[in-house]
Amino acid sequence: MLQELFLPIWYFQGLEKMKFITIIDAISRLASFALIIFFVGSPDDYLLVPIFRLVGLIIAGMISMYLIFIKDEIKVIYIKSKKLFSYLRDGFTFFVSRFFNVVNERTNSLLLGTCIGMDSVAYYDFLNKVISAINLIFGTLVKVLYPSIAISKDKAKVKKILYFNLVVSLLAYVVLCVFSKSIVLIMLGNNLLELYPLFYCFGLSIPLVAIGWTLGDLLLAAFNYSKKYSVSSIIATISYLVIICNLFFFNIITLYSLIIALIARLII
Repeated sequence: MLQELFLPIWYFQGLEKMKFITIIDAISRLASFALIIFFVGSPDDYLLVPIFRLVGLIIAGMISMYLIFIKDEIKVIYIKSKKLFSYLRDGFTFFVSRFFNVVNERTNSLLLGTCIGMDSVAYYDFLNKVISAINLIFGTLVKVLYPSIAISKDKAKVKKILYFNLVVSLLAYVVLCVFSKSIVLIMLGNNLLELYPLFYCFGLSIPLVAIGWTLGDLLLAAFNYSKKYSVSSIIATISYLVIICNLFFFNIITLYSLIIALIARLII
C-alpha cells in the first residue's frame, strides 16, 4: 500500500517512462537492503527491517516528487467533483479485477489457516510468492504497453503480445517444473521436499494469468469493453467461491484442492 503511495507508477506508466519506475524502485530496495545488512545483526533487531523498508520507500517518494514537480514542472490543480467521478468510473474496471484477485488469494489463506493450520498457510504463501514473481514479468509488460494500446487500438499488436506472452509463460512453466525440486530444497530444506509437486499444479496459473491479463487489460479494457471485463471477473470469482463452498461442505480443504480451485477460476 505504501509503495503505491510513494512510487506513483500510474504517472510514469501514462507517460510511457517505465524506466524511471525500475530505477527508482531499484534505488529504494538497494537502500533498504544496505541498511538491513549494516544494522540488523540479530533476531532482536527484527523491528528494524520494516523501518528500513519504509526509509527506502521514502527515498523512492522523494525521487518521484522531484521528477514530477521539479523536472517535469507538474502543477497541482483543483479538479471538479464531476470530472473526478468520471475518472473513478473509468478506472472501476481495474479496481474490480484487482479486488477480486485479492479476495481469491486471501480466501485460500484464510481457509488453510482455519481448516488445516498455519504451517499450510506458510507453504501456500511460499508457492504463491514464487509464482507471483514469475507473473510479475507479464504484469509489468502489460502495464508498460497499456497506454500505447489504449491510444492506438492496434489489435494486431495485441495479437503479437498475446502470442509472445503465451510462448514465454509456457516456457516459464516448464522451467519452473524442471527446477521445482531445487527451489524447495534451497528455500525450505530437505524436510519439505515433498512440496515440490505442488508447483506442477500451481504453475499452470502462469500461462493462464499471462493470457488473462493480456486479453483483459490490453483487449477488453483498452478497447472500451470495460463492462465485459468487470462481468468476467465477477463471474469467475462467484464460480470460485461456489467451488470453495463445496470443498468446505464436503470437508476436502487441502493445499491441492484449493490450488485446483484457483486454477479453475482462471480458466473460467
